[in-house]
Amino acid sequence: MQRFFQYTTAAFISIILLLTSAFAQAWQAPAVPSTGHMMPLSDVAYIPDSEAKHKVLIHVTGSPQAADAMHPALAYVARTVNLYAGAKVPKENLDIVVVLAGAATPVAINNARYKKEFGANNPNLKVLSELHDYGVEIVACGQALEGMEMRDDVHSSVTVSLSALTSVLELQRAGYALLQL
Repeated sequence: MQRFFQYTTAAFISIILLLTSAFAQAWQAPAVPSTGHMMPLSDVAYIPDSEAKHKVLIHVTGSPQAADAMHPALAYVARTVNLYAGAKVPKENLDIVVVLAGAATPVAINNARYKKEFGANNPNLKVLSELHDYGVEIVACGQALEGMEMRDDVHSSVTVSLSALTSVLELQRAGYALLQL
């Protein structure tokens, strides 16, 4: 009976350790909950310095895959934010600007106009709002919006710039690191 108890106890402890390990390694979204989940890792290279100021410019130009699906680049933007948050970089040390241009510009329009243009609800608005609420600045190219006659229909979480070209250049001049998506 004592041996049975020892084996049962050992098996129980093994299961608990296994489950604890599995839960400790769960995908997380500490800043942008809807997408861009990340896996916390330790003992790896290039972990962001939580004391440093991070200035990141993400230029998004590609087409969405489908009108009723979130633009895939926004998942990368959300993952970038979640990675920095997961690395314990405080919000005040993280300055991210997303510039939408070209085929990605319609991501920035409100739901009514998006539905009129594409026959579906704008699937990007939830993540745009979450990014904006976290402090990410979302910028849409004014030239593209004018050319597509969409400037009056920009979502409230989006800032309109003179152009994506000048936005990218001015932000790089101000010390932002460029990530092209």
